[in-house]
Amino acid sequence: MRNDTIALIPARKGSTRVKDKNIRLLGGKPLISRTIENALSVLPSSSIYLSTNDERIFPIANEYNVNLVRRPERVSKVDSSMEEVIYSFLDSIDFKGNILVLQPTTPFRSAETTKEFLEIGINRIVSGHSDIVISVHESKEDIWICKKGSQKIKVSSDEPFLSRLFPNDARRQQDRVPHYIENSSYYLFSSKHITSAIDTLIKGKISCHVIPMLESIDINTEEDMLIAESYIKSKKFT
Repeated sequence: MRNDTIALIPARKGSTRVKDKNIRLLGGKPLISRTIENALSVLPSSSIYLSTNDERIFPIANEYNVNLVRRPERVSKVDSSMEEVIYSFLDSIDFKGNILVLQPTTPFRSAETTKEFLEIGINRIVSGHSDIVISVHESKEDIWICKKGSQKIKVSSDEPFLSRLFPNDARRQQDRVPHYIENSSYYLFSSKHITSAIDTLIKGKISCHVIPMLESIDINTEEDMLIAESYIKSKKFT
């Protein structure tokens, strides 16, 4: 069934919080290379598409012999949505099947986890069990929020009071039932799932696959990059 599945790696130029994020070196190689190598552990290079408007990434795509899709500037803005990117991509190729989206900011996926996610996800999509399968990780953190009326707001000196999001949860962490956090590591869905640029990805029958927390590290800030570099130096991931 993998013959009916392709991987899309979206990589926009112009990251603001982490400059040149996609080509930033992590453990001696560009960040995006780690996602390409992970995709190659489950799919042939002919089934992997790298969508970017950054010419500095073109040689990396060529090095791995994956498909290079030049992303139009209209969907390469700071506020461009993932749905716009996916719809533009699908509009540029002739493909009917499953799409696995792998964001380059998640560098620690293992080949074993990706294989497991793909096999379970494809079965769910093809059988009609799910419309989309997303990756999550488990958390037993005690979540508190600041509210004004019914609206969640940011804590400030004027609004410093908090309330537990799950007030009936056990106080001891080991006694709590976990909740699950979407981590943006994997998304799998049919090419029919996104029907327009203003469609929404998260809709229909949404199922999840739980992945290890360390594999869900998502680099969005310089602090995240420091954590990732520390992980590399610990030699727990090579």
